[in-house]
Amino acid sequence: MWRTVKFLALLFLLITIPLWLTHHAGVFPRASAHASSVSSTVSGSPSATHSQTGARQTSQASNSASSAAEVDATSTFIAFRYDGTRVLFRVSDEISDFELDASQSKTLRSLGGPVAVYDKGQVWEADQGLLDAHREFFNRAHAGEQWQLELSADSRILAVVQKPVVATAGCFEYAGFLAEVLPAGQKEFAASAKQYFLIHRKLDTAANQTSGSKPTRVGPLVDRETTPELRSEIEKLLDARMKAELPKVHADSVPEYERAENVDETLKAWSERWKTFDDKLARGEGKLDYDMQAFQLTPDGVPRLFVRAEWTIDGKPAFLMSLWLRAKPALAVDHADAGWAGIMRMRELMDSQLDLETLGNVLNVFDLHHDGYGQVLIYSTGYEGYGISLYRFTDAGLTGTKIAHGGGC
Repeated sequence: MWRTVKFLALLFLLITIPLWLTHHAGVFPRASAHASSVSSTVSGSPSATHSQTGARQTSQASNSASSAAEVDATSTFIAFRYDGTRVLFRVSDEISDFELDASQSKTLRSLGGPVAVYDKGQVWEADQGLLDAHREFFNRAHAGEQWQLELSADSRILAVVQKPVVATAGCFEYAGFLAEVLPAGQKEFAASAKQYFLIHRKLDTAANQTSGSKPTRVGPLVDRETTPELRSEIEKLLDARMKAELPKVHADSVPEYERAENVDETLKAWSERWKTFDDKLARGEGKLDYDMQAFQLTPDGVPRLFVRAEWTIDGKPAFLMSLWLRAKPALAVDHADAGWAGIMRMRELMDSQLDLETLGNVLNVFDLHHDGYGQVLIYSTGYEGYGISLYRFTDAGLTGTKIAHGGGC
């Protein structure tokens, strides 16, 4: 029963707690609607060519939504840095997590822990008993196999599967494998600043490319500054979207406010404060703060902007929302998520300090099928855990996949 509750709770968080962005410092310069200058990396127009190794030129955007290939969750997995030459990848889903008791873990060979920022849990070499108990998952890879490791949309190297392992995420364990980058790719692996990747068996990308054309380059759009006009347009769109989402967030929170009023004076004051915040937000009195990053993710060559936005009242967080925006031909919303705006109004979080970082990070971007449609790996924080999920872009916008990793208690 607890396993089902835990899975459903984490699934809810992964759906409602939004999208995202890279954990390295300086990737998300903040922008204030009350500031005179904003140093955000946003592209007003895509470049046809790029100087990076492996860059591809812009192609025709004639592909239909169905041409954005699916990603097979039984042979493509999230991998993360284990050490200087190895990655660890999880082959079981979260509903299949299990618990090792103290007597079991003492009999296993400890392998230490990964260096990846969100995954510091203990790792053990799987013994025969664990291999037999979780055969379905340990059959998904085998020692000695060569797999492809996606370092980014522009970089793919080979790694050899080393051994099956059991690792901890949150309060539970999962089945996984260690894989070592082949010597030819170790320098490139060491030079990459990324910590989270995708690993898979070799993919056939030829069928996804139109004869005689090259797909649009997928990846972050860096060193591009927004114009004052575009910044103003983004801020107007953010305020309008917040006001559109606010009535539902408020209506959903009213029962929580009313319950709190009947508990004690502290919670009554908390309830009154939130009702005041909602009224002021509706009147446009919130101060907007946001950051953003630009990506090329579709063959049409139109940049997508990932925006994390926060509105404060009297210096205190009052509304959080993340959005994916389409930059052309007119600025438009591809996807918006105000899930955290509702969650922050829960009594359980009354002492929590929530800000833009709560809205998550984009950890990496890929072009698995070399068709110009990008996949985005996103970290999301949760109430008692975390989740890392792969999303893909199609002509219809952002779409989820079954590829995920995370942990909780």
